[in-house]
Amino acid sequence: MPDKFLDADQVEGKYMEVIVISKDGQEYIYWVGLEKLPDGEDEYDWSIETAIKFHNSKNLSPYVSEEDAEAGDPFSRFESEFVYIK
Repeated sequence: MPDKFLDADQVEGKYMEVIVISKDGQEYIYWVGLEKLPDGEDEYDWSIETAIKFHNSKNLSPYVSEEDAEAGDPFSRFESEFVYIK
């Protein structure tokens, strides 16, 4: 199956991109769906919290915290470059 390319303009307002850098220097990229964003929550903080919980639940690397992550609008990427969190 071909690696689908997603243009950032196609997903603007639907996802936040969260980049997590583990203590061992490994980079993980998550696209967090905003459809479950609670009313009144900051989309950046909530996306980081959601990605950190997901990441730590998978035991992918040493435990990470919010200081190890940053959120922003998604960059155009191939689907193989990130993990969806819906």
